[in-house]
Amino acid sequence: MKRSRFNPSIVNPIAQSPIIRPTRIIRNLAFLGLLGYLVMGTACGKSGGDRTQQLLNTKQCPDCNLEGQSFQGKDLAKVNLNRANLTGTDFQKANLAEALLDSANLTQAKLNDAQLPDSTLAMATLTGADLRQANLKNAYLQGADLTDANLEGADLTNANLSGAILKNANLKNTKTAGAIMP
Repeated sequence: MKRSRFNPSIVNPIAQSPIIRPTRIIRNLAFLGLLGYLVMGTACGKSGGDRTQQLLNTKQCPDCNLEGQSFQGKDLAKVNLNRANLTGTDFQKANLAEALLDSANLTQAKLNDAQLPDSTLAMATLTGADLRQANLKNAYLQGADLTDANLEGADLTNANLSGAILKNANLKNTKTAGAIMP
């Protein structure tokens, strides 16, 4: 007796469709990711050009490296600096209302007298940052690292600091009415 071969297309009509190999999908996704990185990197100045001017013109520079730049007194309301490297950057007296600074590195940043109401700084690194007299009303600082930060006289009214790290932070004369503290 002759045995018949199993035909998967009879049992599963989808088996007739072309096979999509996982390696091809991964390779295409990797290419698209690299392409996106290059395009976004150029757009926000990672690959050269004046990234400071780019930020001032578009208010968009996620993932940018703006380490040590000065934006003192600048209007950066509604800026997108998510995941940006802002180490040592000067934002003194800057308007950062409704800014997007999630996962940004603001180590040693100068934010004294800065306006940051309604800004998001979730998981941001603010170690050693100067936030004296900063306006952080309604700011979202969940999981932010404020180790050694100077918040003297800052306004944290209704801010969300759940999960934030405040080790050795200076909170002298800080307004915290309605704030969610860690």
